[in-house]
Amino acid sequence: MSEFKLIAEAEIRPTEDEEKVEQALRNVLMEVSIEKVQKGDKVYMVAKSDKPESLLVIHAKLRESAILEAARSYLKKFSSDNKVIMYLNKQAAFMGKISLCTPERESSLGPIKIEVECSNPESLIDWLTPHTRRGHPVREYGLDWLKKSLKSEKQ
Repeated sequence: MSEFKLIAEAEIRPTEDEEKVEQALRNVLMEVSIEKVQKGDKVYMVAKSDKPESLLVIHAKLRESAILEAARSYLKKFSSDNKVIMYLNKQAAFMGKISLCTPERESSLGPIKIEVECSNPESLIDWLTPHTRRGHPVREYGLDWLKKSLKSEKQ
C-alpha cells in the first residue's frame, strides 16, 4: 500500500454546474488532479492526490470552525484499518466552508466523499483533529510529523 492516497468525488447532479462542483473540490483540497468521470448513469468530479498536503485546507478550516473534538469523533466513526472517510456538504465547500455530513441526508445535492487510504489512519486523525481541552488542541502535530508517521508505519 502506498503511504497516502486520497480520492474525493462529488456527483454532478443534472441541475448543477460542473464548474461549481469542481470549484467546491478545489476550495477544500490542495494539490489535486481533477477529472470528470462517468460511472453508470451518473457523472462525478473526481480529485486525486498522493500528498498529505492536499488536506491542509481542511486541517486549517477545522480549527477555524472550532469543531475539532466533534470532527475527531466523526473521523473515528468513519475510519478503518487503512482508511479514513469523510463526507463534506458540497454547498458549504463551494462557499469555502467545512461542514461534515452523513453520506446522503444532510447535503441535498449529494456530499463530497473524501476517502484517504494510508498506512496509519490514527496518525492522520491525530494530525487533522488532535485531542482538545476546553476547545483548544492539547498538542498540535505538524505535517512533517504526519509524513514520518505514515512512513514509519509502512515499514
